[in-house]
Amino acid sequence: MTLVRPELLFLVGGILAVSPYVTWFLFGKNPDYVYSVGGIPAAYWVFGYVSFFIGSMKWFPSRRGKVEMSLIHSVVKWRTTELLLILCIGLMIQMYFVISLYGGIPILLFLTGGLDVESVNQTQLESGFGQIGFLFLTLVMLHGLLLIEIIRASTSGAPRPIRIFSLIVIIFLIHLFAGKRQGVFIASFFIYCGLSISVGNPFSAFLRAVGLRVTRARIIAFCFTLTIVLIAVFEITGSLRTQNVPERRGFELFTYVELPLINMEAQSEQTGFMPKRLDLPAIFSSLLPAKIRDEVNLGTNLPTLPEPTAPTGFFGPLQWFGGILIAGVFSFGTGIFCKWLFNKSRSSLTALLCYSQVSWALVSAHTYNHFLNLIFIPLPMLSFLILAWLIDGPISGRSASHRELARTRKSVESFKGT
Repeated sequence: MTLVRPELLFLVGGILAVSPYVTWFLFGKNPDYVYSVGGIPAAYWVFGYVSFFIGSMKWFPSRRGKVEMSLIHSVVKWRTTELLLILCIGLMIQMYFVISLYGGIPILLFLTGGLDVESVNQTQLESGFGQIGFLFLTLVMLHGLLLIEIIRASTSGAPRPIRIFSLIVIIFLIHLFAGKRQGVFIASFFIYCGLSISVGNPFSAFLRAVGLRVTRARIIAFCFTLTIVLIAVFEITGSLRTQNVPERRGFELFTYVELPLINMEAQSEQTGFMPKRLDLPAIFSSLLPAKIRDEVNLGTNLPTLPEPTAPTGFFGPLQWFGGILIAGVFSFGTGIFCKWLFNKSRSSLTALLCYSQVSWALVSAHTYNHFLNLIFIPLPMLSFLILAWLIDGPISGRSASHRELARTRKSVESFKGT
């Protein structure tokens, strides 16, 4: 539970964001790009994290102790099969239209040179509230159902290995078909965070959910295997999607963290601690669908960056349009929001699903500001609100008996001790 607190996750994102400074100091700057190292991004991160930490302090009362039964009651109810079936059919239909939009399967087009990373990014940006955005929202809801299935299977004593592994394979394959590695990590952190809050030990919970006896050796083996798989997916997918890009130094994982800092250093040369042009509506322009944003001409005065296909991290848009004071205010507000959601996640299924989604936004702050992304935070939260209502309402069937709830409470309490 402690490991997924918002202030800790955002700290991890901040450490990753400034970690390339160490490499530049030891081995020199990246020779593939022209930029100066002034340290202004590091100042933004220090000031921003302090603001976030203050915002995440105890402004709201937190619920201590074990997970409340209202949350457990939501996830031990039956008949979510209908939702899974509807979402899977919907995914098949959406995949057809998305493949038509790309002109083929992107990950295969990368191999033949028929598509490049910049084209994929532009297509996703332009279709943020269209076919691709709708596909992502469907996958996010599938993340939520997968989490619910694992919680239910691990706490009810009825493992569901076939259903759980089938969902994992479907989610991973659809996330990877466009060569976008981030989706796999979003799903992984979603499950890790949701299980950490709801049952305490995510690894024990997963092993029990798939019918394996929990031992220390198996937990270590599972963690090691998962780490290797995620790194391999990241590196292999990155190599496939950059077939036509000049070779870069080092591993893809390091490049993924380094490029946003390079871009922000270059941006800092143009603006420093003050905004290039104070434009508060432009900061939030990415919360609008792309077509509406283009019509109102918001967020178009963008900086020239060494690597146009990479973002500028959590503070990039805040620095360009608002400056360091606005960045501090935004970080403070984000800290309040995340801590409130974290506290509510122990008693509310909706809050649990929403915070599980937010967890990756905090860790990946070294590269993205997902809090300013319509398709990543606002719309998924609305989707989870609907999903939780469906599970706890119209399709839930008979409520769990007191005996079922008591057995579930005992299982959850046993997890807290593992």
